[in-house]
Amino acid sequence: MIGECGFLRCKDREHKRCREVMIGVRSIILSLFLAALPLYSTAATVSGGEGECAIKISGPISSGDLDQFSAFKEDDQSWADTALGVDPVLCLDSVGGSLPEGMAIAQFVYDSKMRTRVESGDVCYSVCAFIFMMGSVNWMPATEIRLIEAGAGLAFHRPDIVLGPVGHTDIELQQAFQVGVESVWSLMRLATQPVYRRNYPAIKGDLLESAIATPASALLHVNLVEQVFSWGIELKGLDMGAPGTRAQMQMACENALSSQGQRPSTIYAGHNRFMTHEVFELRPIDGPSQYQLFSVFGAEPFSPSERNIVNALRYWVLPVSCEVRWNGSELEICGEDPNWNTTIGNCESGFYESFPSYALYHPQTDIHEAARTGRQNLAVRPALCSVSETLTGTQETYRCTHTIDLSERDGRHFLRHSAYVGDSIVSSIEVSAKEYRDESLPDIFLVDGVPSSPVPGRVDCVETASRKRVYCIEALPPEYRDIPRVTNR
Repeated sequence: MIGECGFLRCKDREHKRCREVMIGVRSIILSLFLAALPLYSTAATVSGGEGECAIKISGPISSGDLDQFSAFKEDDQSWADTALGVDPVLCLDSVGGSLPEGMAIAQFVYDSKMRTRVESGDVCYSVCAFIFMMGSVNWMPATEIRLIEAGAGLAFHRPDIVLGPVGHTDIELQQAFQVGVESVWSLMRLATQPVYRRNYPAIKGDLLESAIATPASALLHVNLVEQVFSWGIELKGLDMGAPGTRAQMQMACENALSSQGQRPSTIYAGHNRFMTHEVFELRPIDGPSQYQLFSVFGAEPFSPSERNIVNALRYWVLPVSCEVRWNGSELEICGEDPNWNTTIGNCESGFYESFPSYALYHPQTDIHEAARTGRQNLAVRPALCSVSETLTGTQETYRCTHTIDLSERDGRHFLRHSAYVGDSIVSSIEVSAKEYRDESLPDIFLVDGVPSSPVPGRVDCVETASRKRVYCIEALPPEYRDIPRVTNR
């Protein structure tokens, strides 16, 4: 039946059987891919954009929006007036909507070679995010194909079907099921289409798997440095500046290689806590991290005049080698990961690929927090800080920025965890692990220079030696986040 009626709409609008089926299905499927967001009765607004946006889609996506969108291409004068013949930029601001309609728009965007963008203050959630990933080009250099600004929100989740409150026949349910299956199949087909001049599909398997694993009532936000590199998303509005330490070179190597392969947090999971989200825990880093960070890289300054070579020990037996240069405005990197057969440039022939300065951040850095605060520490994230007085039982809790840097003092190596509120540092927690291959030296915990110790059973709290005060830096709960919300519906 779906084949007779065509995907999304009836091929013959007067075909009685087709119209009956589509009416029945639409009465069942109130929403595909809306994820607990309010239902809307109005269609998205498709209009000529401003600035670099040739066209902009705003609002919830619903049936008929493809016709409205494609009308821009059918109108030759509009096509010419908005420069739509030369890789136009489609800007998106939508919380999602109909999956079938969204998939049709996504295919149209890909076939029409349109670049996609989400501007600061706008959001692109749910099916809108899959439309965004279909950004492509025809003639322009392969840059800014799929771009988000640092103040924008981009998020994915798996499809959902919401049934109406009344009973339905088996035939109607079967038709609804078929629409859902065909829509998901369309998503899978779109995902495997190649990105222009890139050696990977439009939606990498890692992203698709993560999106499908996210319930329809939740959102998988794109907010980490490693996500934008690994998933082929470009970012505007976050700058790190020139490299400062050799440790940053390792971050640049990891982020560059992830643009062609796996995320660092996936590769290092289980054997190097420093390269995963566990880096933010207030506990000593493990032996491999100690060796890699300090014995191999140390905290020595970056030297623009030398060949800055990084040998990241991802697998111990297979070193990963990169060369990192700075040309005054961006990074130039070559390197390879033989385990994943991943190559960036060609070091032997002196061919480097260009990467933005934010590749110097730790892969787990939160792009929104780093851009909002301007912090240029090795790692940055939003957090919830608290200070408890054990004698009086009082506690102060506040939103803070959690940063991490490497430091060396008195022959010991430290991870320095700093808590900022605005531009002011509230507290600094330094943690030094037993030296690699010399466990006779004790772990050291310092809070603003005062000897401290970990709180039993917690990885995000320490207490002063007198046990009069407890300091915690926890992951920020969703309700505290500054990720842009919908404000113009």
